[in-house]
Amino acid sequence: MRSLAFCCLLFPLLLCAATKELDWKAGKVSADFLISANGYIPGPASRNRAVDPHIVQIQGDDSLYTANEKHAWSGRCLLIQGDPIKYAIDGHRLFVTDAAGQKCPFEILSQEKSPAH
Repeated sequence: MRSLAFCCLLFPLLLCAATKELDWKAGKVSADFLISANGYIPGPASRNRAVDPHIVQIQGDDSLYTANEKHAWSGRCLLIQGDPIKYAIDGHRLFVTDAAGQKCPFEILSQEKSPAH
């Protein structure tokens, strides 16, 4: 009886902990910049201070996403303006696979329809 109760408690936890599969799409980095005390700093974020927010714009199929990198203190995402990338959306989060193959989480700040659509 004890093992049955344990299984009944453990099974829902395992279901909640299971990561759902993300729907990856092709896109490209349309802008990569930082916001510092001096304003916008275009260019690669790696040469700037880790405390400055890393903002990117990702051009998707029919939308342009502006997003802020989360947990930048653990290492910045290697994104190069104009490069093709893979991205996925999960609620208010945008996941981007960078040039090194690392999956980077971003917080979506805004989403706009692409002018071409």
